[in-house]
Amino acid sequence: DGNLLPDIADTGILVADQTLGPNVRIRYNALNRVGEDAIRVASGANGVTVERNQAWRGTAPNAKHAFWFESRLTPVTSLVVTNNCFFGYDGGTTNHGAVFIDNEHEDGSVGGSGVRIESNRVESSTGKRTIWVGPNPSPNVSGWLRYNRYYPSTAIAPSSVPAGMQVHSNSVASFPPGVCTVL
Repeated sequence: DGNLLPDIADTGILVADQTLGPNVRIRYNALNRVGEDAIRVASGANGVTVERNQAWRGTAPNAKHAFWFESRLTPVTSLVVTNNCFFGYDGGTTNHGAVFIDNEHEDGSVGGSGVRIESNRVESSTGKRTIWVGPNPSPNVSGWLRYNRYYPSTAIAPSSVPAGMQVHSNSVASFPPGVCTVL
């Protein structure tokens, strides 16, 4: 909680312990000009909350995801990504999106439940995804994407959202990049 992380070449915040218990919280962090991924959870942890963080890439090379949940071991059963501002990340060469929730697990299973992505401001490059729950084409993921604002007009493609995810009340934002403060 409450870190200022400027000018980092690699990942800003990385949670990578596969045996973590529930209730992992990443909150109130400012990540400026972070290369690779601003926040990455590569873990079997559940009960993960990512809230009120601000990630701004600026001129950092090799930027990929503002937030990447790389599921390990078992499907996620509780993930909340809320009230964040993510600018200057678009998945890099992978096109996974600024916010990427991976639904494929090391044991070959897919899916998840309790995935709640809401009230975020997300920027992505033209033609790239802003938020993507995937990459398995027919995942069993439930939850919702709601009240998010996207900049520019490249929002979520319907094929990029699992059938079990409720999608509503999202909008395209007209604010310029950088006008987003959550701290």
